[in-house]
Amino acid sequence: MPSNYTYRPRLSVEIDQSLKDRLDKLIRWGQLKHVMGPIILDLVEALEGLSPADREMAIAAI
Repeated sequence: MPSNYTYRPRLSVEIDQSLKDRLDKLIRWGQLKHVMGPIILDLVEALEGLSPADREMAIAAI
């Protein structure tokens, strides 16, 4: 450890429940986006291979 290092204890922060709930939702959404991203890309690729009429029907079904 460098000699100029000073120990600082971790800050303890009280977070109210509504803020904690919002943060949890954001974390879950981030995880969902991470999972859904490749699925959406595969879906777009599949739609590109369809004729315009079939593509419209597939999008309507989604």
